[in-house]
Amino acid sequence: IIREKGFDVQGIFRIRGKLKEVKELKQKIDNGEDLDEDCCNVHLVSTLVKAFLRELPVPILTFENYDAFMSVADSSGGEQIQKLADIMNSLPEHNYELAKFIFSLFHDLSEHSEKTQMTSDNLAKVISPNLIWKKELDIMDLSA
Repeated sequence: IIREKGFDVQGIFRIRGKLKEVKELKQKIDNGEDLDEDCCNVHLVSTLVKAFLRELPVPILTFENYDAFMSVADSSGGEQIQKLADIMNSLPEHNYELAKFIFSLFHDLSEHSEKTQMTSDNLAKVISPNLIWKKELDIMDLSA
């Protein structure tokens, strides 16, 4: 739905779908119901994608890569590219494939920023908190 309809939608991944409709769509998907492309609007689907990513027990880019990922911003040019490649290559296979899919989608969306108003910078700001976050300290971790 995003690839078919999202390249012309202003604010894709920034504008949220209505919470009630997001919950209803999630329920349909969880129940294995077939969805057609007219089932819902792009903002609803993009909101659900972000929620799915954020609700994972371990982020796509993994807790272990948090510090390395944050240090990429302090690098430049070739070093930055190498650090990102190292992070990607360290991911479990399923995480790698999903990250590759997401980055490809966002690259394609950024090429339509004149219509969506979502530049690569804007897209990075709205998706990155859903791809990687710092692990919260667990009281059990402290007692180990």
